[in-house]
Amino acid sequence: MSKEKEITPEKKVLKKMLESYVLNEDDLIVLKNAINDLINGNISKKRFRTLIIQNKVKIVKEMLDLFPFYQKQLDKTSVVLDNKVLKDNAKIKDLKTEIKEKDDFLHQSGIRINKIFKKLKSKFST
Repeated sequence: MSKEKEITPEKKVLKKMLESYVLNEDDLIVLKNAINDLINGNISKKRFRTLIIQNKVKIVKEMLDLFPFYQKQLDKTSVVLDNKVLKDNAKIKDLKTEIKEKDDFLHQSGIRINKIFKKLKSKFST
């Protein structure tokens, strides 16, 4: 199975958001122009490194701003799932109670039927 199929919807959203920060069109254009300026001698290597570092710092800051939001979304999802699990557990408990009651009923019915059978057997045996 390919890894793409294993990615959850939450991870897909996060991946898309991160890609939008890392592959920001405007930032890529700035870096492309900086590369051209470096090649043409219009900026120094030091200035070029500074531009790259500034770009990376910007990306990291944007990502760090994203994670509290993303964590809140995961927490909301977790609460919804926890509530669903609690409801499912309550249903399971109800079903177990119902099964136990029916099992007890069948057990008592079996005892009564067995007594009736023994009475009939003794009555027709003699």
